[in-house]
Amino acid sequence: MLKKQFTFLLTFFVATCSFQELPPEDQWKNHAVKIFQAFKADLTAESSLEEMNAFAQSNFLRPRGQERSSPETIAHYKELVGPLTLEEKVVVYKAFDALGDLKDVLPQNRKPDYILIMGSTAPSLRSRIMFLNRLVKEGHIVLQPTVRVVFLSGDRPLFPSETPEVLMSSAPYEQQGEWVVPETLPQNEMDLPPFLWEQLKLTPPLSALEPLYVNAPKKDGAKRATTADTVEAFAHKYTPKTGHVLVISENPFVTYQGLVTKMLFLQKGLKGFTFEAVGAIHRAKERPFYIRLGVLLDNFARALYQRVALKKVEGTSNNLKT
Repeated sequence: MLKKQFTFLLTFFVATCSFQELPPEDQWKNHAVKIFQAFKADLTAESSLEEMNAFAQSNFLRPRGQERSSPETIAHYKELVGPLTLEEKVVVYKAFDALGDLKDVLPQNRKPDYILIMGSTAPSLRSRIMFLNRLVKEGHIVLQPTVRVVFLSGDRPLFPSETPEVLMSSAPYEQQGEWVVPETLPQNEMDLPPFLWEQLKLTPPLSALEPLYVNAPKKDGAKRATTADTVEAFAHKYTPKTGHVLVISENPFVTYQGLVTKMLFLQKGLKGFTFEAVGAIHRAKERPFYIRLGVLLDNFARALYQRVALKKVEGTSNNLKT
């Protein structure tokens, strides 16, 4: 009898919770506020996105003009995360996990019209290409005859870590058996997409496609082109038609790059599109924990800035998910 009563109460509790599901923005705030409170911010789940964004921009961003792995940025990460207790660090890390930044993100829509592969370093871009390969191979997406695969790259000299050895080795992925090493190895991020596309062994439906390669120049005074620059270059050069856009990124950057893409399309007056950003989690376990948290916090601030900007453009707060 008691077992039946317990089962009934449990069923009622679950059913009640399902009817009281919070709106997307409130769900996001409930997780995000734990991050802010760990840094002693005077913010609650009732605070506005604008208030949260103001704190994030002032505290979480890496030094202006610096790369994620530069000495100046590493010092910033240490100064930012160092004062946190172990318990606070765990709370922040769990909050990022709840926000979806620490897991593989798979697509819900199986028939994309545009597949945008975001540019990155050679190892990360290799992972993004092979994540797309996985999506096709496992049936998560279907390649329609009209689908366009587009690489979005920007003007950036390769980092010292992108050595000839790194470029030549496709590990941990299988190399295309008939791949011929080009006489000149890539020198710039813009050289990487065709090089890696030819190097990697891809499943036949994907390998048969001819990608588009979009190369964005860097702005005056900038060290490299940004995500926004590459999306803008694509929208300007090809003026895409309506359809579903699948953004291939890598976590923890999936949400940020999806939001940037949606924002740029709206700013360019491109309507009739739906958006989804996906990617595998970047498994950089060899990094010190404070660096991993620092990267998460910097990216969190950038994504939050895009959320606020997108909310203004759309005039609604119901589009937090890409």
